[in-house]
Amino acid sequence: MVNKVYESKNLRAAWEKVKANRGSGGVDGQTLDDFEQDCEEHLSRLHEELRADRYQPLPVRRVNIPKAGKPGETRLLGIPAIVDRVCQQALLTRLEPIFEPLFDDSSFGYRYRPGRSAKDALRKMWREIEAGAEWIVDADLKDYVRHNSRHSSTANWLVKHKGLAHPCLGGAVRGWLRARPHVP
Repeated sequence: MVNKVYESKNLRAAWEKVKANRGSGGVDGQTLDDFEQDCEEHLSRLHEELRADRYQPLPVRRVNIPKAGKPGETRLLGIPAIVDRVCQQALLTRLEPIFEPLFDDSSFGYRYRPGRSAKDALRKMWREIEAGAEWIVDADLKDYVRHNSRHSSTANWLVKHKGLAHPCLGGAVRGWLRARPHVP
């Protein structure tokens, strides 16, 4: 399974998704155009680093962006380097089909559940209310993840579940969870 994450075809498909999603680069200053100019070299290096368990994510570039609908307020946004985004997408491509069926049908997530939106969540809540539900629970784990020092146990669970244990996956997930923010 783990070799499918870093196989060239998967890395190439991950790059295409990252490119289509656009966005800016991380702390290394590399843009999508820069990455594309030497794409084969970057993907080959990433393949080799993952295969040999030498991949190390870069710090995340942090920028303040305006909060929608709240003039004068901002929130911090973490922007990974392009190569880290490619690696994350490659891992997502392989893990999503395994983990997505495990989520409860009432879970809509923040933005990473495919084919689900905030509007879908509202429709689901309305159906539950019309059916006589008296309680609707909204749980947000972002503060748990942001402030909890149990990143290593989270990473351990992720990489051991369903036979996914492998040093390069564990190292990558741990690296993303521990990535130090870089504020210019």
